[in-house]
Amino acid sequence: MTPARLLALLSAWESLLPPGGFHLAGFLRALLGGLEGEAWVRTQEAERVFRGVKDPSQALTLEELLALYGGETAPGERVWQEALQGLARRQGPWAWVPVALEGEVWAFLRLQPPQDADWTPEELALALALFLRQEVGRAQERERSLVLSQAWELFRGVETPQALLRLVVEVTQRHLQASTVLLGLYRKEEDVLEVVAGAGRRAGLALGRRLKRGEGISWRVLETDGPVYVPNVLLEPQAVFFSGAPEPAAYLGVPLKDGEGRTIGVLSADTAGAGGEIPPEDRAWLQTMAQVAGAHLARLMALEEARRQAENYKALLELSAGLEALQDPLAMAERALAVLLRLTPYEAGALYRLEGEEIRPVVLSGAYPPDFPRLYDLYPVRLGEGVLGESLALGRPLYVEDYARFPRGLPPYAQSGLKSAMLMPLRPRGALWGVLAVGSFRAVIPYRKEDEALLFSVAGRMEKALERALYQEELRQTRDAVLEALGRVLEYRDLETRGHTDRVVALTLRLGEALGFKDLEALRLGAFLHDLGKLAIPDSILLKPAPLSTGEWRVVKTHPELGYEMLKELGFLPEAALNVVLYHHERYDGTGYPFGLKGEEIPLEARIFAVADVWDALLSERPYKRAWTEEEALNELRAQAGRSLDPEVVGKFLEMKR
Repeated sequence: MTPARLLALLSAWESLLPPGGFHLAGFLRALLGGLEGEAWVRTQEAERVFRGVKDPSQALTLEELLALYGGETAPGERVWQEALQGLARRQGPWAWVPVALEGEVWAFLRLQPPQDADWTPEELALALALFLRQEVGRAQERERSLVLSQAWELFRGVETPQALLRLVVEVTQRHLQASTVLLGLYRKEEDVLEVVAGAGRRAGLALGRRLKRGEGISWRVLETDGPVYVPNVLLEPQAVFFSGAPEPAAYLGVPLKDGEGRTIGVLSADTAGAGGEIPPEDRAWLQTMAQVAGAHLARLMALEEARRQAENYKALLELSAGLEALQDPLAMAERALAVLLRLTPYEAGALYRLEGEEIRPVVLSGAYPPDFPRLYDLYPVRLGEGVLGESLALGRPLYVEDYARFPRGLPPYAQSGLKSAMLMPLRPRGALWGVLAVGSFRAVIPYRKEDEALLFSVAGRMEKALERALYQEELRQTRDAVLEALGRVLEYRDLETRGHTDRVVALTLRLGEALGFKDLEALRLGAFLHDLGKLAIPDSILLKPAPLSTGEWRVVKTHPELGYEMLKELGFLPEAALNVVLYHHERYDGTGYPFGLKGEEIPLEARIFAVADVWDALLSERPYKRAWTEEEALNELRAQAGRSLDPEVVGKFLEMKR
C-alpha cells in the first residue's frame, strides 16, 4: 500500500468523524481495556504541541508503520519498542506520535491510557499500529470484494474458454501496466504447463510453449499452490526467457483454481523491458482476478467438454448408422475419416490395408503434401516396420508426437514433414487387416486422451462394419457360387451349349460397361441364370435330335417365365437380374416372347444381354448349323439391328469389335 493510498484511507476515516480529527476511542477501549485515542490531522492543538517538529526524521513514516504492523511480529516485542523509541512525546496525560508522509511531518497521533494504566509512549504507538492493521485489512477486503464484483460482471457474458482467456490477459495487462501477461494451463496427461493466452511485449513468443516440470518459475506456483513473487528474475536459475536473452524483471505468478479449489493453471505478469517492481496492491488484485477467472474458466471448459462429448456421441451414432448402410470398406473409411478429421485437431487421415507383407494406403483424406502418397510406392512399408507396421503387428494403438524423433521411424517419411500421428490397428475377426490413422504435417499435435478414445471408438465401429461386410461378402460368394452352379446345370443337360454361359456372361459385362450400365453385378447374375427355366423342360423336348413340333416349341418358349418364377421367390436377386431371365427372348420389333414387348418397353438389361447371346450363338456350332465366322456374325448383327436387336446396343457392340 502506497502513502497516497493510506492518505486516501485516513481521509475517508476523517470524513466520517467530527471536524478537526477522528476518534479511535471505541476501538482502543475494546482492544486495550479503556485506552482512549485520537488522530489529529494538522489541527491547531497538534501544531502547538509539535511546533518544533519539522524534521521528518523525527517522525514515524507511514511506510515504517506498515512494515511494523504488516509483519508477523507479536505486539510488545522489542522490535516495536526500538522502532518507536524516541518518537513519542508526552503532553500531560497524552502520548503523541508524529507521522511523516512524502517527506514532511503530516499528522500527529494522540493516545491516552486509562487513569490507572501505566503505558509507555511506545506501547501506545503499538496500539495505534494494531488499529491501523485492522482498518487497512478491512480496506483491502473491501477492495478485494470490489475486484470480485467487477470481475464477475466482466466475465458474465463470456461464452467460450478461448474468449475468456483473451479477456483475462488483456484486462490484467492493462490494469497492472505489466510488460507481459501469460496464462498457462496444466496438462495432467503430459505433466506440462502450456501457455494458451498472452498479452503484451513477449506474448507472441510464449504462446504455445509447453513447459516441462521444473521449467520456469510458474512451475513453482503450481508446486507450492500459492502466489510467487520474484523481484529480479535474473537471480532465478529456474527462470525461462522466451526472447532468449535474459533481462531484469519482476515476476508475479498466482494459481488459477476451479470452483472446487483444484489448481488448473497459472496467471503471471512481469516487468521485462520496463523494469520496476510489482507493488503489493497489484499482487492482491492479481490473486483476486485469478480466483474469479479460474472459476469461470473451469465452468466454461466443463460446458465445452460436455458439448464436445455430445457432438462426438452424435457423430458416432451417425457414423454407426452410415456404416450399416455401406458394404464397401473404402466407402466406410471415407465416412470414418471425415468424422475423425472433424472432431480432432489432425488435418490428415488414411486407411491402410495389409496386402501380402506390405501396408499400403487405400484411402487418403484431408491435407497431405503433394508427393507424400508416392512414398508408399518408392519405399514400401512392411509388417513390423515404422509406426504402421509396428501398430498392426503388435495389435495396439500408437501415438507419435514428433515422427522425426521416433526411434523406429523410416527416414523418407520423416523427411516428408510428418510430425504427429495416431494409429489404431484394424483386426476384424482377429485377422491382420489394416490401420486407421490420423496425422499432422503442419504442427506437432500434443497427445490428448479424448483423441485416442475417439479413434478407438471409430476404429471399433469400422471393425464391426468390416466383419459384417466380410460376412456378407462370404454369403454373396456362396450365393453366387450356388447360382452359377445352377446356371451350369443346363450345360450338363444340353451338351450343345457347353461353355456358352461363361462366354456370354463375360461379353454381357463388357457391353454393359461400355454402355455405362450401373448394376453390372445384376447383369452378371442375369446372364448366368438366363436359361435356368430350361431345367423344367422335359429331356424329351430339350434333347430331341429332330425338329420340334409346334406344341413342343410352345413348351420351350415357357422357359423364361419358368426361370423367373423359380428365381423371384429367392428374394435377394435384384430386379435387373430377373429382367434378363424373363425378357431375354423379346425382340426389338415386338415379335419376341413371352409378352411381345417392343423397343424400349424391353428393359435395357435384357436388350444388352440379347446382343451378347445372339453373337455367341452365331459363333457356336450346333447340330443344325455350322459356326459362323466373325465377319458373317457381324453382318447378321447389322441386319438384326432394329429388328430383333436394339440398334443402339448393336452399334456400341460394333464399336467394341473394331
